Amino acid sequence: MNTLKEEPIISDNGVTLKADVGKRVVAFLIDFVVAGVAGILVAILVPSLSGLAGAAYFLVRDGLELKYMNRRSFGKHVMNLQCVRRDGRLMDLETSMRRNWMLALSGLASLTMFG
Repeated sequence: MNTLKEEPIISDNGVTLKADVGKRVVAFLIDFVVAGVAGILVAILVPSLSGLAGAAYFLVRDGLELKYMNRRSFGKHVMNLQCVRRDGRLMDLETSMRRNWMLALSGLASLTMFG
């Protein structure tokens, strides 16, 4: 059952169109701030794991099953964007991890630099 509030924008030839680049950049910057805040909060408790919190957020950000987020990151929620899979199904944790693993590497790299 598809619970998306908005359907993806489909062109005349059936291709899913990407969202405005400006909105996507702002959504990413919001997610970057969220990851940083998560890192700071974890650093208060366990300083050596602060990079792990940000990395974990980026890794699963589009696949969490939170009703109010509608399987999208906080930045995408604020900017009213929706992740779209090629097969049309809802995002899940596995797909989010496959799409975002390279973004999570930066948080893990900070563990070696600052940990």
